[in-house]
Amino acid sequence: MLADLYVAPPDPAARAIIEVNYMTLNAYAGGVGKLLGVQLVSGLWLIALAVTFWRRGSSAKEARKHAA
Repeated sequence: MLADLYVAPPDPAARAIIEVNYMTLNAYAGGVGKLLGVQLVSGLWLIALAVTFWRRGSSAKEARKHAA
């Protein structure tokens, strides 16, 4: 919809408004996407890694306990 108006704007002011809207949306959504992509996925990866280490650590303790 905005792309169609940008290609054939009714007047130059409308094209400038479309450019500002695009730049604003791109800056805001890009920042949110980067935050979610980097921070959220990194946090989930660390949690999964911690759970894996915790499970392996507890099973190793049990194995030592039964071996003794």
